[in-house]
Order: sequence, then structure tokens, then C-alpha cells
Amino acid sequence: MKKIIFISALAAITFASCKKDKDDTQNQVNSTDAAFGMQASMGNTAEIEVGQMAVSKGTDPAVIAFGQTMVNDHGTSRSELHAITSDFNVYSPDSLNAQQQALKMQLTALTGRAFDSDTFIAR
Repeated sequence: MKKIIFISALAAITFASCKKDKDDTQNQVNSTDAAFGMQASMGNTAEIEVGQMAVSKGTDPAVIAFGQTMVNDHGTSRSELHAITSDFNVYSPDSLNAQQQALKMQLTALTGRAFDSDTFIAR
């Protein structure tokens, strides 16, 4: 939860501090800020997908509750980030990078207690 709040706050500060054109008709973002927006967006998407898997595949009530918290918190964070990035015309994908896709594939193959254990270890 603290991580989500920190990332959202960092994203807001980063994008709010970006330079604007003198006529304020177009916002400019440097490549580092744009890359951060993309990575943060993919990170939120990964957390949402793992959370959804925990809700649907989890057997331990704590894993299911944790998964729902991830879906809720990262869904909110992703929406806030999309609002910020769209103000600056920065692309924020709802996709996964290769590492996140590999983790998803690994968790998809697990069931029962093995899934519950790896979900907490992966986080």
C-alpha cells in the first residue's frame, strides 16, 4: 500500500514539475519522465493481473484478500497515472513487459497451495 502511494505521488510530482511551453499549448516531457510513466503503467497492470489471479486461483483467504487489495489499489493508481500522463501526451500502456509476462506465465501454471505460496513470494 505504501509502495502504491509512493509511486503515485512520485508520478504526480515528476509530471507536475515538467517544463511547459511558453504559450502553454503543449506540454513537454523529457525521455526519462516518459519512460517512468510507461514503466509505472506496466507495473500497475502487472500488479492488477497478479491480483486478479490471486482472487480467482487463491485458496487461502489471506491470498484472496491480498489479491483484491492489489486490484483495487493498483487500479486506482493506474487511473490516476493515466490522467496525469494524458495531460502530458505521454503513452502509458496497459500491457506487460517481458519480465512481468514471464512471472504471469509462471503463476498461471501453479495451483492450490503452490500458487498461494508463490504469490506472496513473488510480491
